[in-house]
Order: sequence, then C-alpha cells, then structure tokens
Amino acid sequence: MSSLSATTNILPIAKLNFLKQNTVWKIKATVYFKSEIRTFKKSARTTGNFFTVELRDETDAIKGVAFNIACDMLYSKLEVNKTYYISRCSIRRADRRYNTLSHNYELVFEEHSQISLCSSAILPPTFQTKKKTNEPVKKIWILYELPSKLYNATRRDLFHVEGIILDIKSELDEVVYAACPQDYCKKKVIRTEDKKAFYYCEKCNKKYPKFTYRYVLKLQIADWSGFVWVTLFGTAETFLGITADEMVYLYQQNRSLYESRLKSRLFQTHTFVLEAKMELHDDVNKVSGVGANYYQIDYAQSCRGLVHDIRRLIKTT
Repeated sequence: MSSLSATTNILPIAKLNFLKQNTVWKIKATVYFKSEIRTFKKSARTTGNFFTVELRDETDAIKGVAFNIACDMLYSKLEVNKTYYISRCSIRRADRRYNTLSHNYELVFEEHSQISLCSSAILPPTFQTKKKTNEPVKKIWILYELPSKLYNATRRDLFHVEGIILDIKSELDEVVYAACPQDYCKKKVIRTEDKKAFYYCEKCNKKYPKFTYRYVLKLQIADWSGFVWVTLFGTAETFLGITADEMVYLYQQNRSLYESRLKSRLFQTHTFVLEAKMELHDDVNKVSGVGANYYQIDYAQSCRGLVHDIRRLIKTT
C-alpha cells in the first residue's frame, strides 16, 4: 500500500457517505479501537480472516474492516491511539448486525487503500457523534444493562461504560503472559524440551527460540449499579505507562515499585470501551469484558446525556 502525504482538504468523518465512493477523498483519523484478527466462514469451502477498527476525528466515529489480503497487510500497520491519513477505501452502508456506531456508513480497506502516519497527532480527541448538540453524544451503558443486552448473543458487542477502578490483579501471570514473537499472532506459547527452540506456538504451529511479553491486565471496574472484571491487552501499556518487558523487570528487581505502579491506577475513573459477552463461570452467566480502549470522561458530554435521559423520562410520565 502506498503512502499518502499530509495535505489539506481533509474530509470530516461526519461527511463520509456513499456519494463519496467515486470521488477522491481523504480523512485524518485516530485508531480508537482495533480488534484481534478473526476468522469468518461463508461456506464449507470458503473461509477468511478479518479485523475491525474504530476510527474517529473531531466530528464523528466510523467503523473500518479489512478482509484477507488487506487484513494481513494492515493489521500491524494500524495501531491504537495513533493518527493516520486514510484514503481509497470502499464505503458501504453500516451493517447493523455488527456495527453499533451511530455513523450510517463504514469503510472497507482494500489492497490499494492509502494509509500514512500523521506524526504530529496527539491522542484521540473528544468529539460529538450526533449532529444536534442537545442529543447525547454516545450511549454510555450502565453495567446492570449489559446482561440483558448480551442475553443469547453469540459474539462480543462493543459498549462504552463509565467506571471507577476498584481492583487490579497483581500476580505476574495475571499481568503479563509469554506470547508468540510474531506481531500478527500474539498467542500464548508453551515451553518445550527442545534445546534449540524452546517455545511452541500452537496457532503458528512453529517453535521459537524466544518469546515476547504481552499484557493481560485484569481490572475490576464499577459504576453505581455493579462491577465487572475487564482485561486490558495492548492498551495496558498506555494505561501503566511502561512496556510489558519493563513491568516484568520491575517484578523481578523491585517488587515494591511493581506493586506501586499497579496501585497508582486504583480509584481512577475512565470511560472504557468494552468488547463484552456472557460467559459461564461456576454455572452462573456473568459478563466478561475485554478493554479495547479507555479515555478520560468528557463531563460536558455526560451532562448532555443525563439531560436527554431526564427529558425522555419526563415525557413518559
């Protein structure tokens, strides 16, 4: 995929629509969420891989999806919390079976799509996803709502929740894990007896002489209605401020600094973007969440949402 130089005439995400399909357009967007690579099956003989991203600018958010070749080419290139110039993607109607964003359209990355890093960008901005400022920007889910929403669901759904961090698991194997050294894989490796290649990745079906540490940080977050355990993977590095290798070094060399790093994040309040689903634990269905991202609460946005909810309640009483 060729690079795209930073120029003017940036199209706001809010103005992306099917009419732009056959025109030259370019957006400047931050990757706010990136899924793992997943497998789909169209028929007994047709399978493939894909991943999805949530892109946002100051005007709106839009989902992007990459299949097969584009999936392989782009997965390691697009990183969460980095901003890119993006062009030459297909535009299609949002598939509401798999898309919970408010935008009516979504992007499909192709082999010829143009993507280049915007080195001067900062972290994702707060934005308004509705065109009328008296409407809530984005639905913030209350934790007790999630079981009803996820009942009978067969896949993870994406939710925004506001919560305070009550607990963080501190055992090393609940903070990091030994992962496949390939960036596109990230699966846990198994120690072998092979003296030349000690670590086996079942997904790649290969042995490697070394592994890489990756985060699997477990947080308990709560709102007024309940709590849920959430796992942070790649976003844990931003959350803790150091790499997984550095965290292991602290654990081995200075346990008090290791524990202080974790404790310093307790009782912080954030908006968390969760991939959630129902899972069976000890014969009880519970919500399981993967923390796709987190950001500081926009209190002005939250107040607009509360005002909207109050007005809706008044109308129904």
